[in-house]
Parts: sequence; C-alpha cells; structure tokens
Amino acid sequence: MSQLYAIEPNRWEVKKSNNKDLDGDIWKLRGKTEQAGQCGYLVGLHLVIDVKTRKAPRCDAYVDGQLEDELVA
Repeated sequence: MSQLYAIEPNRWEVKKSNNKDLDGDIWKLRGKTEQAGQCGYLVGLHLVIDVKTRKAPRCDAYVDGQLEDELVA
C-alpha cells in the first residue's frame, strides 16, 4: 500500500505503507491548508491506496486545517 499526499499545487508526495508517522503527516497537511498560513492550499488530500486490491481504504480531505468529510463521502 502507498500513501499519497499533495505537497504543492499539482505536486504529490507518495509514501510506502510502512510509514508510521500518520499523525505527523496529517499535522503537515492541516498546516499546509490553513488559509492564514504560509501555503494556504485550498484542499489537502490524505489518500491511502492498496495497489494489490485496487482499493483506497482511507481518503481524508482537509480545508483550512480542518477535516472535511463531505468532500470524500
């Protein structure tokens, strides 16, 4: 499985599933989407993909530093 993160507009960060620092990754995504922050990205996506099964067991979207469940429902 791999984890995919937007790090800049039209740029992505991919990590192998053995990455155990999910809290740190989500903290970074929240910060990058804060509108009052340095980056101010409109949306940050935390997407976990299981390539073997072709499924995404986790997909979270962040807007202005907050989890937005309705964007991925």
